[in-house]
Amino acid sequence: MSKYSIGSNLSRKMLEDVSLSTKLKKHVVQIWFQNTRARKRKDNIKFDSNQLLDGSTINKKCIHCSLTFKLKSTFENHL
Repeated sequence: MSKYSIGSNLSRKMLEDVSLSTKLKKHVVQIWFQNTRARKRKDNIKFDSNQLLDGSTINKKCIHCSLTFKLKSTFENHL
């Protein structure tokens, strides 16, 4: 859903628009956004726990496109 890139929290109007355009129930759209936010938080926690304190680079793979990033900032910009 490209609407997620605009904002992870939907207004009522935007929820209606997404629901109508996808022909899904509002509740289904809400759950999709909730799950996507939860996955993003979970990935951020995993990423932060792998961060090295000395500033060294680490490899982090995007779960959506499988690209590998060496810097946290590059990875976050990709999201």
